Amino acid sequence: MADLRCPPLRFYENNILADRGCLAAAAGTALTSEYFKRAWTVALVSSIAMAFGGPTINLGIVSLFMKPVSHDLGWGRGTFSLLSGALMLGLSLSAPFVGMAVDRWGARRIVLVGNSLFGLSIMALSQLTTFVPLLVAIGIMIGCSAAAKGPVPYTKILSTWFSTNRGFVLGLVLGVAHSIGFAVVPSLGQFLLTNLDWRHAFIAFGLVVGVITTLPSLLLPREPVEKPHLHESNREIPAHVVGMTARQALMSRTFWLLATSVLISASSLQTLRLHMAALFDDRGLSKHFVVAALAIGPIAGVGGQLLSGVILDRTQTGRVIAPFFFAGLVGAVMLSHTTDKTVLMIGVAILGIAATVETVVLPYFLSRYFGLRSFSAIFGYCLAMYGVISSVSLYLMGLSYDVFHSYSLSFTIIEIFLAIGAIGIALLPRYAYGASATMADHRRASRT
Repeated sequence: MADLRCPPLRFYENNILADRGCLAAAAGTALTSEYFKRAWTVALVSSIAMAFGGPTINLGIVSLFMKPVSHDLGWGRGTFSLLSGALMLGLSLSAPFVGMAVDRWGARRIVLVGNSLFGLSIMALSQLTTFVPLLVAIGIMIGCSAAAKGPVPYTKILSTWFSTNRGFVLGLVLGVAHSIGFAVVPSLGQFLLTNLDWRHAFIAFGLVVGVITTLPSLLLPREPVEKPHLHESNREIPAHVVGMTARQALMSRTFWLLATSVLISASSLQTLRLHMAALFDDRGLSKHFVVAALAIGPIAGVGGQLLSGVILDRTQTGRVIAPFFFAGLVGAVMLSHTTDKTVLMIGVAILGIAATVETVVLPYFLSRYFGLRSFSAIFGYCLAMYGVISSVSLYLMGLSYDVFHSYSLSFTIIEIFLAIGAIGIALLPRYAYGASATMADHRRASRT
């Protein structure tokens, strides 16, 4: 049996488990118990990293530390909010480069560096002064390190170790772990602020996050740098069986159909969710209802992620997930055309399901349509585009309200974008690198 301690047994779409010189045919055989343990260890380590990732830390820092830091440094709350924008900017700009580094040197090295720098960057916030550019610089540093320990490297690791149940595992790690993080991180931050001043709280926060995420990452197996080019018969085959290059993917019609559909839908839903509290407040709804509505979305989203993952694992085309995208449209219509609390709550739950599905759908689709060869680089480009689109759409929705004193125009545009996204998903072709993909599918994908 191949040594499972160092280079992992890499599970490719041609059902080959490969390490740096050893091949173990997997077609028609059960995975060994040792491989099973190693694979789920990878899933557990990835879950810990995702629970303490950029989005959860962003929420915990900005929401909890805003008041004490702003009061102590004489800032307005808008000034401290620049930290969140800088974090997203750093994450978006660095994601493509992180992706290329993962494909070149392997995910393990990148996440070890990323987790360490992430904790140190949070600790650096303890050194804030009234000099606002320092806040922005640290925010960008946190964003860059968050990209290096975020979905780009960990989805590559998970996609490498899991094939037939890849969708379910991505939903479990990206969905459940994120939800746990959104519950744990604010509690941790509040505990630290209760017992420490904000400067020492930042130091303790960064130390805890750095240790919790870095030490488990040492359990991740080392990845071989070289790419295997072998088939079941051990004969050399073209590299596109393993996957496309980033250039090939970016020049394909499938990529732009997929990216456009997923990114405009995800950005529209994210923008709508961020304005949801203000929307309900404008309608005179109680604070208790607003809090309950904001909580029901993520809870419903966990179920949506797991369900979508199971569905994806049992099909050979991305179009089966289109109902989730149409559900987002239905939820947006419900929010824009009614004031009934029951209907609004149902609409929020539907939006929660639709909005969180994209965290599973995007990496899964990329691995199935373009393979794992340049998966991380392609995913990084998509995250960069998502960051830009989300930032612009969020600003424009706020600007629209300031000009027209209503969200009506914004809702109309969002509903149009959601409809376009759902139709685009319904037009997706068969997977080129699915579990049952053929050589003809690989060749066809490389030409389209």
